[in-house]
Amino acid sequence: MRRIEVFAIESATEDKEKGSISLNGTSLYVIKKGEKAYSTSDNESQSLVIESILFDGKEVNEISIFQQCTLVFKRILTYKIQELDLYLFGQAAQEYEPTITYAQARQLAEELAYENLNHFVPNNNSQLLSHRFEEAECCWFFFTNEDIIPTLPEEAWFSKSYSSYAISKKGEARSIYNYTNEKEKLKKYVHVLSNYFKLNRL
Repeated sequence: MRRIEVFAIESATEDKEKGSISLNGTSLYVIKKGEKAYSTSDNESQSLVIESILFDGKEVNEISIFQQCTLVFKRILTYKIQELDLYLFGQAAQEYEPTITYAQARQLAEELAYENLNHFVPNNNSQLLSHRFEEAECCWFFFTNEDIIPTLPEEAWFSKSYSSYAISKKGEARSIYNYTNEKEKLKKYVHVLSNYFKLNRL
């Protein structure tokens, strides 16, 4: 069993007077004050106890998924900021066994795209999906063809906004918000959905 990513680290600071380390970044899962976070996905990795969570300038006891926040830890003498990876890890999850292929996942995404867009795209032969995709441990993300989005009418605002598709490696399919123009958010969101599919065995 390996641990899931719960926090994407964007910057880190050390307060030697207070003996603390503050990590700024984005929550990839629900995080609670007092929980342990880990430096790697390995079960033997060193843990850090979350002393406090800062959100929007205030201290909170819990932070929800996909929020910008700061996690504060007491500094461990053997721990160096430079050793921190891009992520902190949390609870362990059972190994995830994929049951579908990339080609099958893309077919599911095409079906979702058709349901989402067929009322607004007059040419039934249009290629609805872009060739671009993103992959995480437990899912793929597919995206609507970039040439189609600008042609959608104003009343298709929902179809424009939710024009990306997350397909788990077990075949769970859903329309999701389109973050294609926000590279860093997209990268993190792939992990958010991958964690969700893994923990729920979908």
